[in-house]
Amino acid sequence: MATTTAPPAQCVCGGCICGGDPALFYELSEVMTMLRISRSSAYKLIRTGQLESKLVLTQRKVFRKSFRRYLAKRDDLAAVPASNG
Repeated sequence: MATTTAPPAQCVCGGCICGGDPALFYELSEVMTMLRISRSSAYKLIRTGQLESKLVLTQRKVFRKSFRRYLAKRDDLAAVPASNG
């Protein structure tokens, strides 16, 4: 009995910006839930360039890559100890 192995899955984006996840976007409502923020706060993050988004038909979508960068930057800032000036 021969065993075959499937070839490794290719990244759908071709540039590995999706981390192997076929969906490139989060719904704005998903971002709001994950960050526990309001719609106006989510749009403020988009307006200030902290999150990259795109209008797909009539829905605002947030790039997963941008969301991951935002979380990493936010976590880095939270890890910096405050100076006792």
